[in-house]
Amino acid sequence: MYSKITLIFLLGCCVWLSLSVYERYEKARDMENRRLESEVAYQELQERKQQLQEKVDYLGADAGVESEIRRNFDVARVGEEVVIIVDNDSPNEDIQPISPEPEEKPGFWSRLFTWYH
Repeated sequence: MYSKITLIFLLGCCVWLSLSVYERYEKARDMENRRLESEVAYQELQERKQQLQEKVDYLGADAGVESEIRRNFDVARVGEEVVIIVDNDSPNEDIQPISPEPEEKPGFWSRLFTWYH
């Protein structure tokens, strides 16, 4: 039992088991780090999902759609008037009134017919 060959064999087995245990420890630590990173990413995705769901709910309502259209485009409903707030220090000669509907110019035949009558 106390022979050199037996002790060398037992020492080799202990080293081999120690290396195997250390490899498993490193893998377990790596997996724990990956799990924590995955949980953080999962939480971020859940928050993003919640934000998108709120936006979908907001855009699902008519008021939300109208609000987004008004925010992204300069539009007004028929009968609404547009108000432009101008700084008092700016020159007033560049300001032109905005008409809700473009004026139609009479055609050649309309002018000729009204001139004739």
